[in-house]
Amino acid sequence: MTNDNTTANDSSKQKTSTRRKVLKGIGAVGIGAGLGVGGVYTIADQSDHVDTTDFTGPEQPEKAPEGSEPDDTTPPRTTPWNKENIVFSIDRADNISGDTHVPVQLNKAAEFWNDYIENNVQFDLTLTFEPNHSNPDILFIQENIVDCLGEYESPAADRDDLAQALCVETLREAPQETPVESTISMGGNGEATFGLLAKHGLGRLIGFDIWSDPVDVMTPKILFTPSHYAHPDATSLLSTPSRGAGDIQNLADMGTSKAENLREFPTKKSLENVSSELSSFVKNSNQDMSQWSEEAENIGFPGLVTSYEEAVLNDDIAYTEETIALVDDLRTSKTNEEIPGSDELGVIIERLETIGTWRETREEFDVQIHRHWTDSVWSDWTDSIWSDWSDE
Repeated sequence: MTNDNTTANDSSKQKTSTRRKVLKGIGAVGIGAGLGVGGVYTIADQSDHVDTTDFTGPEQPEKAPEGSEPDDTTPPRTTPWNKENIVFSIDRADNISGDTHVPVQLNKAAEFWNDYIENNVQFDLTLTFEPNHSNPDILFIQENIVDCLGEYESPAADRDDLAQALCVETLREAPQETPVESTISMGGNGEATFGLLAKHGLGRLIGFDIWSDPVDVMTPKILFTPSHYAHPDATSLLSTPSRGAGDIQNLADMGTSKAENLREFPTKKSLENVSSELSSFVKNSNQDMSQWSEEAENIGFPGLVTSYEEAVLNDDIAYTEETIALVDDLRTSKTNEEIPGSDELGVIIERLETIGTWRETREEFDVQIHRHWTDSVWSDWTDSIWSDWSDE
């Protein structure tokens, strides 16, 4: 994906490049030069498919960020914009349709930054999403296939099976003309993952650099996805965790309502209802994700399956299953008269209330998987940099 003409036959440049990566800080990289894709892209719809057998891609930029996950993550004191109200919009490719979550997530991204700016920085700025604005200040261009030269290096610049999910550079000076554009993919067709990418893109375009607070949004680790060049369906690998398997928000609502119900009606019947609904959620989720895991393995991304198991299955789903087991045990071990006021009932209600907090404290399943996977890829990549350096 990088241009081999500038480095492949020049060992001194290779060594210089590797040394620069190490001296500038392992992991201290942002958006790379890469090719990316997004959206619902299936074998039956390959109008955008490109034969990359002889493709070398754009040349990697000679720029590295200043540090790796620095101790000082202070957000910017000022914004490059000489105005207080910024309007952003989106231009979607003709072959992208539907996906009603796109405007929803863009509105959420605006709300996120408006709240963050009001509470954490010294400048005033208000972001507004207007989907049909004729002359916005910022314009996202949404494409199925994203082809861009990024500001910094990343794992996607070195691996053909990875691709950029967002093309953006940090805005450092007032724009001479508008709109300032950023190309964005569908984020693996994960609804909340798209929203995370949009938040990052907006942050960069109002002056927040990588690794600045809020670091969970401004981390460059989130900015690559499975490449469609590896398989046409790789661009929709997060669609099932985002939609088909239910979502953590519904599970949280269920926990809250069931806790309230048990406080009011601490009976065997109420416990049976709790067990039934939670079990149905877990069963449906496991069925959907079992098929998804097989597909992800077949496409060539077993790391995503591992991320699902470690970030979701062994955490949120396991906690829910443990709660179901406690409910069933109480239901079968005590009479209706013994259930109210029992320690077991208190534990169950507390666990259901904990599940209820997940709406505010836990990210959606597609984002949990995406974060875990990109963290793992990033870690492997930085380890390889150290290995290359020690070999030299």
